Amino acid sequence: MAYGPRRRLSLPPEPDLTRGRLLVYYPDAELSDGAAEAESGGFFDVCNAPPWDTWVAMVTDLEAPEYQREQLISWVPDVFIPHVQRGIDVNPEECIVWLDESNTGFARLVAEDRARPG
Repeated sequence: MAYGPRRRLSLPPEPDLTRGRLLVYYPDAELSDGAAEAESGGFFDVCNAPPWDTWVAMVTDLEAPEYQREQLISWVPDVFIPHVQRGIDVNPEECIVWLDESNTGFARLVAEDRARPG
C-alpha cells in the first residue's frame, strides 16, 4: 500500500521539550480510520499511534476493559498539544486520550505521585 508524503509540522526554532502532557494510546481499540492522522497534521499515523520517539512506557492494566488493557504512554511536548487535541477530537473510538483525562490505573499512580509532598 502506498501513502502520500507526510505533512511536516511547523515548529518554533527551538521548542521547549520540558513542558507537555502525557497521552494514552490503546492499540487494541483503534480502527485505522486515518482521521486523527489528517487532523493532527501527521502527528498520529493512520493507526492513531503517536510517533515512536515520544513513547514513554507500555503498560498492561488488568483492571481495564480488554480493549484498553494494553496502554502505550507517550510524551507530547507543549508545541504539539494543539495538533494532538485536534486528532483526539476526531477520534470516534477514543483510542487516544490525555492521561490526566483517563481513568487508567497508571493515571491514578501519576496523580498520587504528584500529590505527594516533597
